[in-house]
Amino acid sequence: MDLPYTEQLLNCVDVLIDGPYINALNCTKRNWVGSSNQRFLYLSDRYDASIETMKIPSIEIHLKQDTIVINGDPNTLN
Repeated sequence: MDLPYTEQLLNCVDVLIDGPYINALNCTKRNWVGSSNQRFLYLSDRYDASIETMKIPSIEIHLKQDTIVINGDPNTLN
């Protein structure tokens, strides 16, 4: 399938998580994936496989012009 702007989008991506979530393969040992069938595709040299299992806060903060959006559990910052 040829989607417009695919190449431009992928040029801005460092890591892509590929694969559908499968409940029967639930995974809690790797960051950012929900099931063990999902794989990390490293599209740049910015990150390596160490990010898959390193301890990281489970929080995401987005700053917009006049809004702050927080996703996750702030208690994991301790």
